[in-house]
Amino acid sequence: AVAGVLTLHNFLKKPAIRFSREAIPAKAIPGKKPQVTFPPQNGQPAINALAPTDYAVIYNINPVYGGNPVNGGGDIGTGITIGVIGRSNLFNSGQDVHDFGNVVGAGNGTLSANVNIGVILNGPDPGDLGGGEEAEATLDSTWSTAIAPGANVELVVSATTNTTDGIDLSETYIVENNLADVMTESFSACELYATDSQLAGASALAEQAAAQGITYFVSTGDDGAEGCDDPSTAPASYPISVNYLASTAFNVAVGGTMFNEDGDPSKYWTSSPPVAETAISYIPESVWNESSLTNGLWSSSGGASAGNIQSGAGTTAGVPKPYWQSGVVGIPSDGVRDLPDVSLTAAGHDPYLLCLEGSCEPNSQGQFFIYFVSGTSASAPSFAGIMALVDKQTQGTAGYFTRQGLANYVFYRLAATQSAYPSLCSGSNASTPPASNCVFNDVTVGNNVVPGEVGSDYQAGSGYDLTTGLGSVNVANLVNQWGTVTFNPTTTTLALNPTINITHGSAVSVNMAVAPSTGTGRPTGDVSLLAENGPVDCFGPTAATDGRTLLNGSAVFSTYKLPGGGPYCVWGHYAGDATYAPSDSNIFMVTVSPEASTTALSVLTVDALGNQLNFTGGPFGSFVYLRADVAGQSGFGVATGSVTFLDGGLPIVNGSLPLNGEGNTATPNGIVNFDTGTHTITASYSGDASFNPSITAQ
Repeated sequence: AVAGVLTLHNFLKKPAIRFSREAIPAKAIPGKKPQVTFPPQNGQPAINALAPTDYAVIYNINPVYGGNPVNGGGDIGTGITIGVIGRSNLFNSGQDVHDFGNVVGAGNGTLSANVNIGVILNGPDPGDLGGGEEAEATLDSTWSTAIAPGANVELVVSATTNTTDGIDLSETYIVENNLADVMTESFSACELYATDSQLAGASALAEQAAAQGITYFVSTGDDGAEGCDDPSTAPASYPISVNYLASTAFNVAVGGTMFNEDGDPSKYWTSSPPVAETAISYIPESVWNESSLTNGLWSSSGGASAGNIQSGAGTTAGVPKPYWQSGVVGIPSDGVRDLPDVSLTAAGHDPYLLCLEGSCEPNSQGQFFIYFVSGTSASAPSFAGIMALVDKQTQGTAGYFTRQGLANYVFYRLAATQSAYPSLCSGSNASTPPASNCVFNDVTVGNNVVPGEVGSDYQAGSGYDLTTGLGSVNVANLVNQWGTVTFNPTTTTLALNPTINITHGSAVSVNMAVAPSTGTGRPTGDVSLLAENGPVDCFGPTAATDGRTLLNGSAVFSTYKLPGGGPYCVWGHYAGDATYAPSDSNIFMVTVSPEASTTALSVLTVDALGNQLNFTGGPFGSFVYLRADVAGQSGFGVATGSVTFLDGGLPIVNGSLPLNGEGNTATPNGIVNFDTGTHTITASYSGDASFNPSITAQ
């Protein structure tokens, strides 16, 4: 289980997105990609915008969609779950994602409004927050499912509370509930000014995700090496820094490239009037850098982790270089985690298409409006979709789990062992494309230097670099060659005591051991204790309960976190390391009875400066924020279920409010309509399988 959720400091994490504020006219053609007119204007050439079918051509996904030697059949990611981290709900129950599937379509060419998108509310619904928040949630959901149209995409939405960023809550929900095989996040927060607890918390969450086999993609950001600056404002005014959400040793950091047609778009795009561009082939790429003093800092973020010591915010040094980040020409000998790992197109030069706020609902003539989007916010969910295709094609290579966990183990090994890389895999050569067997398209042209930047000069080069990492990807080759990176098989064993008469929050001894299936050696890395909380067949939804890092091949500890209910399955999962493959242990069946709970009620308001205060009285119309925190007497586990707020026995809001992943809930928009007089406020908790009901009043 993740050890706590981080509290806020001065600002929320920023969406890494750039989108056009004006919609572009388009026309739907039944059964075809829409005809979208982006004529030359203001001295600029016609814009070749990206639909998923273009993506499938440029990054060679079509062979995977159409059938692949690995399993002899087409792959659209069926059965794989992608978890999207969000803070805003979607417009009109996800209408834009469905409309995109209907009028723009998926990467495999299908046009259907029936896309596999769901929304999970982690606590009270914050609603559609509009602007960049809504656009970010829509983009990440749309392009994940567009690249892997068979995958189940689940947008997890958490309202920000008076203590915790909704992004932190959504991250934790996905990991704690072991919700997804792949997870994608397109928010950023600068490492330099983060607190020690924030840096440690981000690393712990990413480590737990990897331990459970979740492949975690994070966008690096859109402001070059200036991760503390607003990308829309130039020149940069802060020291260089990376996005600490992307700089852990347990996630894949995704940067951005820019297509370079070398002045001849017709070589790479076909068109027919009205303009309906279609990509013909791979397009040479350079580092995404569209920054200028007038345009802002928009460029691919990358650089070296440096921690927060320079700012005085804490005492954390840069993230030590992971042992998997090695073996490839160009990797700096700097002793720290370098970003990014991989990249995909992110430039406004050839923007992604996106439907927003019902813009893609065609009228009777088939006309609709569509938006342009750019940034590494688009690269990360697209790579998540690609990873779903990998997971599907490689199912069975790591036991009955299809999950691949931290993909960097394989990415860097593929680059290090492929004789063609980087010399024959240049993705920036306008005259010679990368060799047909290249997994990565090595970006060798450009930089991510932005106006005002001091102290770095990150240039593209042969092999790995701090602008685009290993480069972009040839998806068919990635899928076909994934299995060439082999790991030694392992056997994981689990012992639990006791296995009967367990009350939630009481101690259960755990002993997990991991050994090579043959030969000698000592696996390293992390193990997780997993519980199946669905039907009693050990193949239902799972929840993460606890985890540890192996010491001399074993992990011995006491867990207090087995969930209530049962009987259900409990087993151990070993995540693997650079040498050894993942494996799963023997299974125990357990039943856990609930413990007593307590509910704490807070009645709050804010002063004119926005400072939080306890509310004991005020004039009619005063803003009042009600919050309830539920916990067990043991102090372990997180309560689920709901709380009903009552005023003199009558509900204050319609219905009950669900608890979020911290075990609290609140009236997200406050209450301003209390009548005059004295009020007795009650918070009544419903209870769940782990915690009995409780009630409190003030």
